[in-house]
Amino acid sequence: QALTSLDFKGLQPLVNKKPIFSKKHKAYVLNFHGRVTRSSVKNFQLVRPDSDKDVVLQFGRVGTDTFTMDFSWPISPVA
Repeated sequence: QALTSLDFKGLQPLVNKKPIFSKKHKAYVLNFHGRVTRSSVKNFQLVRPDSDKDVVLQFGRVGTDTFTMDFSWPISPVA
């Protein structure tokens, strides 16, 4: 019932960026440009459905129990 009262007109859908297969690592990988330093099944990147060139949000492991998250427009830390 709560969802029926919300206005979804201005929302922009985001999807997981598809990884590419690396022959070197023999695994699927994403390029985090040095921001993520450890492999993890929790690492992901979000992009717009029509273009995967600009990453809107990325989340990944940088330590044993430490993660990093980077985001850009249209995501904002302020509600």
